[in-house]
Amino acid sequence: MSRIEIRGHDFDVDIRGSERAYMAGVITNIALALIDPRLNKDKIKAVLPDDCYLLGYSGSDFVKSFGVWFSVGDETLKNGDDLFSIKLNTVYRFGNDQIKLMARLHGQCEIHCYMTAGCNARWLAGIIRDGLESGLYRRNQGWEELESSLDRYNGNSHIVCSYSVSDGFPSYSVADFDGEQEDFYELPLAEQWSRSMAGLTRNKGLELKPDNFQDYYFGNGHTVFDLLETSGNRNGISVLK
Repeated sequence: MSRIEIRGHDFDVDIRGSERAYMAGVITNIALALIDPRLNKDKIKAVLPDDCYLLGYSGSDFVKSFGVWFSVGDETLKNGDDLFSIKLNTVYRFGNDQIKLMARLHGQCEIHCYMTAGCNARWLAGIIRDGLESGLYRRNQGWEELESSLDRYNGNSHIVCSYSVSDGFPSYSVADFDGEQEDFYELPLAEQWSRSMAGLTRNKGLELKPDNFQDYYFGNGHTVFDLLETSGNRNGISVLK
C-alpha cells in the first residue's frame, strides 16, 4: 500500500496513501468550486490548450467533462501555467493552515519537502492537531502518530518526506554527489543521507517552516482567479501577494 514516508534520525512515521488521495480530492474540489465552469465556460475555454478535447464540448456537457478533466489533468495551459500548480495555489491562498499543509504535502512529498526539527516540529504538530480536531484530517491515517511524534521530538536534525511509489530518500537525484547512481547507493546509509541533505537543503522552497508558510506559492503563484483574468488579458497575469 502506498504511503507518504516522513523520515529523520530516530523519526519514522507514515501517512497512508489513501489519505493522500483524499487530500488530492479536497484540493481539487475546492478549486473546482471556485472556478465554477457553469459561470465561466468562455473564460475557461480561452486558456485551454488548442488541442484540448474540452473545446469540442458546450453547455452541460462541457461542465461535466471539465470536472473530470480538472480532477485528473496536469496539462500545461495556454498561458504557460500547469494545472497542478493552479489547483495547489488556489487552495493555498484561500485555505487555513490545515489546507495549506495538505497542499504542501500533496504537492511536494514526491520531491522531498522537509523541515528542520526542534521548535518547527512543535509548530507543525499544532497544525496537525487542529486538523484532527476539526475533522479535516481523518483519524487512523497516520496523523495521530505524526502529531505526537513531532510534539515530543527534541532533535535538531532534518525530517524529510517522500512517497513510497516514487523516489525514496536518501536520493541520488537530489544528492550532492558527482559519481554514478550505483556508486551512490553503495555508500553507507549515513553518508547517503548527509549527501542527499546537502543537495536538498539548497532548495529552500521545499522547506516547511513558519517564516514563509503563509506567503508560499507554487510555480508562478497563479490561482483559478488569475487564470480567469488572463482570458481577457493577453498580456499575461501578475501574482497576487
